[in-house]
Amino acid sequence: PHATKDNPHATKDNPYATKDNPYATKNNPYATKDNPYATKDNPYATWNNPYATKDNPNAKNPHATKDNPHATKDNPHATKDNPYATKDNPYATKNNPYATKDNPYATKENPNARNPYATKDNPHATKDN
Repeated sequence: PHATKDNPHATKDNPYATKDNPYATKNNPYATKDNPYATKDNPYATWNNPYATKDNPNAKNPHATKDNPHATKDNPHATKDNPYATKDNPYATKNNPYATKDNPYATKENPNARNPYATKDNPHATKDN
């Protein structure tokens, strides 16, 4: 009974309600029951910070996700302490995706390797070669 010519989903309490969101506002179709500033990608956004997270309303990371507030542009698996962490290895380093908690020189074939010059392609590399 509260539908309008422009909005068939309008309600008694909200003339901006949409088919999918009864809490939509005039300026924000993504508003939620608890947050009129929510965005399409972030239900925790605040009036002055679209990057706010559930645990940190002051977060300034545009790549943060609901599940990972430390995600980066290039790495959705980054952690607070390691921007190079991978989905399968939180100890990965910039140059070594096989690094372990106790060994940054570990290789795919040898987790006990101790060669700081080893690369992903050449575990036998030396300082000069």
